[in-house]
Formats: sequence, structure tokens, C-alpha cells
Amino acid sequence: MFETFSADGAWQREPQLSSSCLERSLSSHLPLPLRSTLQRCVDRIEQSPAAGRARVLKEAAQELAAFDSILLPLAQFDPQGYVRLLLLEGRSVDLLLMGWMPGQSSAVHDHGGEPCALRILQGEAWEQIFVSLDEDHQGACAVEPALGRKLEVGETVIRAGHAVHAMGCAETSPEPLVSFHIYPKRPRSPFVYGRSCRPAGPKAS
Repeated sequence: MFETFSADGAWQREPQLSSSCLERSLSSHLPLPLRSTLQRCVDRIEQSPAAGRARVLKEAAQELAAFDSILLPLAQFDPQGYVRLLLLEGRSVDLLLMGWMPGQSSAVHDHGGEPCALRILQGEAWEQIFVSLDEDHQGACAVEPALGRKLEVGETVIRAGHAVHAMGCAETSPEPLVSFHIYPKRPRSPFVYGRSCRPAGPKAS
């Protein structure tokens, strides 16, 4: 899958770019014990100081691994695009479960200036990291592919708010990919990046 991002030119920040992402919510239908556990996770993150937020995000994502057997059956999949399932919305943190069929991937994007956490529950995941070629006060304006890597089941990854990446389910994966994400609310909308050059602008990822 990494060959999709050949390093033969810059990717520009885009105002309008589809990521083939389907947004759904399960927050009002969660089993009460799971909802209570997720709420405690959100409370802990929201009460943590900004300086140590990345560490708390990673610890929270790892501790919720104990509930993988409950979370996995909740994942949803769609041939039209990967599915972002909102599990719980806090005041400043969202918890999401994402389902990816083999070959599905996100847009190239950042996370709006706030760090985020993701953990792989099932499937063969890949991630492509991009490096900045040009920046302004909001982050990268143009990027190019750098490191491509496989993410292992059980692996937890923290990404800085201005880091630019894409991820998805490898075409060779023997089963769909399921990933758990913790997204703090962002000071700005995330940017996505595409090949054509257009004026810079925000777009939710």
C-alpha cells in the first residue's frame, strides 16, 4: 500500500478533499458498563494537564485493551469507505472505533493542532508519515511522503497535532482492520492534503 504515496512531488493542503469516510454514532446505544468505562477514560483525559496529555492518551488507549472483546463486535464496515463510529463524545475528547475493509485508507491529514492516540485491535494496518516542505503558523502547507510502516495488532501510537499522516487497511490483510482512536477537540479543523495546488483551507478528517 505504501507505493500509493510515491515521492514524486509535494502534496498540497486542500480546502475540499473526500476521504471516503462514513460518519456514524453508537454513543446512545452502548451497553451501560462499557459506557461507564469509556466515560471514566474521558474524564481522566480531560482532567489531565496539557503538558502531560500525550502520555495520558497513550495510557488510556492501552488500558482499554482489556475491553477489546467487547469493542470488536461493535465495529462497522462498508464497501463505500471506512467507517468512523463515535463511541463517546466528551467536552473536549471523542472516542471512536474505526472499521476498514482491505484497501481502504484515510486521506492524508493532520489532527488540528492536538495530539491523538490510536490502537490497533485487529487486521493488518499500515501508516504513511509525511514530512513538511513548507509551513505557516497553522502547520504544514505542503508535504511529501517519508516513512511507511506496518502497525501491529495491540500497538498504540501517539501522533502530534501538526503531524501529517495517512493510514488504512493493507490490501493483503486477511481480515478487516479495526482501530480505536482518542481525539481531543481541536483548536482548528484538521487539514487534508492532495496532489493539486489550491488555496489552503481546513477540512475535517
